[in-house]
Amino acid sequence: MPRVKIRRVHLRGFQQFGDTELDFTDATDATSDRICLIGPNGTGKSTILRLLDRFLSGQNCWPDKTGRLRITLDKGDQRVAFVSIPELGIASGWFDVTSVADEGRPLLECTSGDEFHRMARDRYRPMSVPMISQFLPLQAGSDLVVYSPAEMDSEGQGAPSSRVNGVPQTNLDQALGLFRAFHLRHLVSDRNTAEMWRVLVYLVKKRENDRQEFETRPESLSKTKSALIEHFEQTNPPVLDNLAELWNRILKPLGLYFDSEGARLPVQLADNLVAHIRACSTKTQIEYARLSTGVRAFLFRVGHLYLLYFGRSVRSGFVLIDEPENSLFPDFLFELMETYERILTPQSGKTSTQLFMATHNPIVAAQFEPHERIVLEWDDSGHVVAHHGVSPKGDDPNDLLLRDFHLPQVLGPAGRARWRQYQQLRKDLRSSTGERKQELAAQAAEIARQYRFTPDQS
Repeated sequence: MPRVKIRRVHLRGFQQFGDTELDFTDATDATSDRICLIGPNGTGKSTILRLLDRFLSGQNCWPDKTGRLRITLDKGDQRVAFVSIPELGIASGWFDVTSVADEGRPLLECTSGDEFHRMARDRYRPMSVPMISQFLPLQAGSDLVVYSPAEMDSEGQGAPSSRVNGVPQTNLDQALGLFRAFHLRHLVSDRNTAEMWRVLVYLVKKRENDRQEFETRPESLSKTKSALIEHFEQTNPPVLDNLAELWNRILKPLGLYFDSEGARLPVQLADNLVAHIRACSTKTQIEYARLSTGVRAFLFRVGHLYLLYFGRSVRSGFVLIDEPENSLFPDFLFELMETYERILTPQSGKTSTQLFMATHNPIVAAQFEPHERIVLEWDDSGHVVAHHGVSPKGDDPNDLLLRDFHLPQVLGPAGRARWRQYQQLRKDLRSSTGERKQELAAQAAEIARQYRFTPDQS
C-alpha cells in the first residue's frame, strides 16, 4: 500500500471557522511532511489537531451536526478527498480528485443533497465507501497515528506524572499483550506514562524473543556463540541503551543520567521493568516525580514517541503534538525539532511521517519553513482565516512575533515607555547645549544599552 499524507483541510460553517482552508503544500505543489499551526488563543489550533486525530484513527471526526468538512489526501500517486456535510444528510463520502481544479470548493458550496450528488457525479468519481477507516486504510503494525495533547487536554487518561513514584506502573503480563495487538493510534501524554513503560517492556521482551528465534535458525547452528552474539547485536540494538542515549541528551545538562545498565528486567508476569534516573556526581537515585514538570513531560513525550518508532518500518505515520514547548526553558526549545527529527527520520534520511505541531512559541515556529507554518487569525467578520507564514526558517523569534504572529510590537508596557523616553531624549538633544546636552546624551545612552535600542529603530 502507498504512503498517505494530508494535503488540505477545508472547514466551512463549523465553530469559529467560517470558510477556512488549510493548505499543507509548498511552492512546487508538493505536500509538506512538517506542519506548524500558530495563531492567537481560540483560533482552533487544538481543534484541528483533535479533528485530524479522530479522522486518522477512523473515528467520527465530525460529530457536530452543522458545518462542512473536506480533507484532501495524497495516497501515493492518487489524490482523494473525504467530504462530510451532515446538514445535507451526507455523513461522509470519498471521491477521486481527478484534477487540481477539483481540489476547490464546489462540493462544499452545494445547497442541497441533490445538488451535491449531481456535482459529485459530474466532477468526481464516487468511491462509494462511507467509512473513513475502510478507505484510508491505515493498519496497525505498518502505520501509526500518535496524538500528544496539551498538558491540560490529555483526555483524562492515567494519573498525572507528578504522582509517579519510582517508575511508571505496568507489568510484564500487560506488555505481552502488545504481541497480540499493537494498536494503530497511541496517546502520548505525561498522564499516560504507564503506556510508554509498557511499550518499553514489550520491546525488551521482543528482543529476547528475537534472539532466541535468531539462534535457532538453520543458518545459525554452524556459527559459534560469540559470532551469533556479535551478528545479533549489530542488527538488533538494545532498546534501553538507545533510550538512554536519547534521554541523556536532555538530562546531561541537568547533571543527571538514565541508568540503563542498572535496570532490573521483568522475569515474572507480575514484574515491572525498573530503571532509574541518577545524579552524575553521586549516582543517587532521582525519583521521576522530582524532575521539573517540563523536563518530566518532555522525557515521557519524546521517550514514548521514540519507542513507538523503535525498530519499526512505518509506512504512513502521523504525529500530532499540541504545545510541545509546555513548561520548557528556552534552551530546550532551540533544538526541539532536531530531537523530533532524530526520532522520525530513519537513517535513510527520508521520513514516512507527517508531523503536525501547534504552538504559541516563536522559537519553535522559527524551526519551520514559511510554507510549513500555517497562521490562523481572526478576520473582520469574527471568523478564522489561514495563510502561510512569511519569516524564513531560523529567523530571529522577535521578527517572527512581528511578521507571522502579527504582534504590533515585542516590547511590554514598561519597554514601550522607555522607548518613548529614549525618543524624547534624542529629540531634546538636538536643541540642547553644554552640560545639559551631555546629561541627556548619557541618559539616552544608558537606556539604549539596557534595551539595545538603536537610533534607526522604528
